[in-house]
Amino acid sequence: MLRVGVIGVGKMGRHHARIYSTLAGASLVGVFDTDVDAAREVAATYGTRYFERFESLLDVVDAVSIATPTTTHAEYARAAIDRGIHVLIEKPIADSVRAAHNIVQLASQRDVVVAVGHVERYNPVVRKLRELLEKEEPELILLRRVGPYPPRITDVGIIMDLGIHDIDIARYLSRSEPRSIKCLKKRACGVHEDVALVSMEMESGCVVSLTLDWLTPYKVREVDAATATGLFSGNLITQTLKRFSHYEEDNSYLVHEIPVKSAEPLRAELEEFVNKIISGKGEIITAQEGLINIEIAENCMSQ
Repeated sequence: MLRVGVIGVGKMGRHHARIYSTLAGASLVGVFDTDVDAAREVAATYGTRYFERFESLLDVVDAVSIATPTTTHAEYARAAIDRGIHVLIEKPIADSVRAAHNIVQLASQRDVVVAVGHVERYNPVVRKLRELLEKEEPELILLRRVGPYPPRITDVGIIMDLGIHDIDIARYLSRSEPRSIKCLKKRACGVHEDVALVSMEMESGCVVSLTLDWLTPYKVREVDAATATGLFSGNLITQTLKRFSHYEEDNSYLVHEIPVKSAEPLRAELEEFVNKIISGKGEIITAQEGLINIEIAENCMSQ
């Protein structure tokens, strides 16, 4: 049984604890947070121990999830990896390319599994779309991720917090890396940028557009992928996917609902992480991929 722990039990971390407490092949042995009351409450809820020092948690685990503020990811990851502990780091892998490089290097030296929590890649809509796009080459990918400003996010802007999801999805669906990147951004009401429009031309020839903002009063998570013969349109919140096809007789189109089996993306992600450690067969987003996503995000932020 894999002994797992969670470092950081805020909004995301408590979900990691919840899922680990029920996951086959894993045993949740403890949680840590600098907010001891929060750690105590989550530990009581999921029948485990809380630790007042993260080093003490590292003494009793084989693997940990790190779900702390982005600026602390590298510190906790290095401490765990240096002890030979497998790590899943919530996206982004770190707050800079330099810190991400350091994690990649250390993971290689210690020969441990390091996964990055780009959870949207495990959304059943994204997975189904990836499967469908094996048969139809995407020419255009449109991603829209907008909503109200989240008060809990104070250490990074919208590109690193939200845009990093869509950067990863774009690479995943196009099976390609950016050839060129253009970004328009602005700070409207926060400390960091809260509006961004990103355009990428992928090496495959696919054109990608990302729309990001923390000004829209309602939450939208959408992905469209256009091919030479039609358009796939997915909603990542409702987990629904449609295909719009040309109907040549009168220039109208047909709409086809594509069956998607609903699933919790985070559960799928943690299952793959545990499987990767136990059997070597889990499908994870590697530290190297996390680094590439950070490099693209920093390119956007520098423009």
